[in-house]
Amino acid sequence: MSLIVDKVSKRYKFDWVLKDTSFEANAGEIFGIFGVSGGGKSTVLASLHSESARNGGSVLLNGSNPRHLISISNADREPSFFSGIFGRKTPAKSVVTEVRDLIESSEVGKDSALLLDDPFCSLDLRNRLDLFDQIRAKVKDTQAVALFASPRFDDILAFCDRVGVLSNGEIVQTGNPQDVYENPVSATVAQIVGRNNIFSARRLSSSKADAAVFVTMDGEHRLTTEGADVKTLGPLNQNILLGIRPEQVSISFGASFPEDNLIKGTIEDVQQLGHFAVISLNCQGLALTASVPRAIGLNPGDECMVGLPPDRIRVFAQ
Repeated sequence: MSLIVDKVSKRYKFDWVLKDTSFEANAGEIFGIFGVSGGGKSTVLASLHSESARNGGSVLLNGSNPRHLISISNADREPSFFSGIFGRKTPAKSVVTEVRDLIESSEVGKDSALLLDDPFCSLDLRNRLDLFDQIRAKVKDTQAVALFASPRFDDILAFCDRVGVLSNGEIVQTGNPQDVYENPVSATVAQIVGRNNIFSARRLSSSKADAAVFVTMDGEHRLTTEGADVKTLGPLNQNILLGIRPEQVSISFGASFPEDNLIKGTIEDVQQLGHFAVISLNCQGLALTASVPRAIGLNPGDECMVGLPPDRIRVFAQ
């Protein structure tokens, strides 16, 4: 039992917002639709309601046209409105109340799909997480299908069982949110699902070598990577993109180990963000960002060694 979206397209005048968008959401799971703001997430959900809401493609819920789609959106929600001759202020139905009423009702079931168009964006973290838990329990208990559209990948990680990444009107990657974060299929996905160091390099080693060796265009650093797919390496005379997450970059002030891709750097800025700190580095022309649990002993102007573990560097095809 599932919701199958097959090659759905949507055009506004001459602009294609969706182009052959396809994915499958299973019964009892929360499937996330993730992408940048204005990238078509709301259009995906709106296109599921009827054939007239899309310019091609099909949508099937449990093998037939969807008959029971339940939509909750925060787009036009107002916190309150005025009514009565004396202008008495009457509270509108909040998203918290609406969701809890829905959870207590019998509307959500195995023949229904719950479409959540970022309805929790105005809520504090505590309320968001509380509603996530309640909705997840309801969906799993009833074996309904739920779609959750959001431009915040942190919410996708906290709420969704699987996610489809929407880019340029297409779903370009699907999978477990943590797997998508750790193994993005492209530099674009790597950048929109979280902080990333993306930089240009050129390959020096043979495509048949056990480990690929690159030289960065900025700073001319020699870096080794492991486990790169030969299909992404490209020709020797072509620039390619490498990427590494800030939390995978190490900072040290001790000995140098070339096999760990250690390069010299200077700390340019330290930004403390609650439980972690973001360190801006200048590695002889190569700008990098590192994320560390605590910034004690790290100060702007300090020289250090910056490590880029070979097994953590991602190679992206151009």
